[in-house]
Amino acid sequence: EEKKEDNVYKLPPGYKFITWWANEQNQKSVQSLLISMLFGMIFIVATLVLLYDSYRQAVLVMVTIPLSLIWVFYGLALFGQPLSFPGLIWLVALFWIVVRNWIILFDKINQNLEEDIAFKEAIVDAWMSRLEPVLLTSICTVLGMIPLTLSNPTWTSLGLSIIFWLSVSTLFTLLVLPSLYYIVFKKKYLKRIL
Repeated sequence: EEKKEDNVYKLPPGYKFITWWANEQNQKSVQSLLISMLFGMIFIVATLVLLYDSYRQAVLVMVTIPLSLIWVFYGLALFGQPLSFPGLIWLVALFWIVVRNWIILFDKINQNLEEDIAFKEAIVDAWMSRLEPVLLTSICTVLGMIPLTLSNPTWTSLGLSIIFWLSVSTLFTLLVLPSLYYIVFKKKYLKRIL
């Protein structure tokens, strides 16, 4: 009987029982996704530098991405949800949506400054003209994600990631970025006026 119990777990020659494979594949997938996020951020910076001919504007945009991500992790922890692989994929996709909002805002500020509008007024006008489209786009997306988040536990992490990412990045777009723009560029433009 003891010999039979020993033989129960023996596999035929050439076969192996591997338990770590799934975890290793998940780790490789997450690593490749993080690498693609890094390259995505590099391409975003390069695009912004070419678009605005300014490193400082590109850096301003990139400063808010890690700050937004912190709030995504905080939101997931608040609801006791792990960051799933689909959630990570969508965070990479949302980079471009969020950056588009920032490009819209900075583009309007730059247009106003080219038209010789005063520095503060250029920022305020850009903020007011871009408030509605940025806010409505984010609100509609967040409201659209609520049913998905509540429908199935598999999608809860994904939905919460999108909800927190868009909510916080919208606040950064509308409140933090104009303030940072003013702080960083005020010497340049106020000197021009004087």
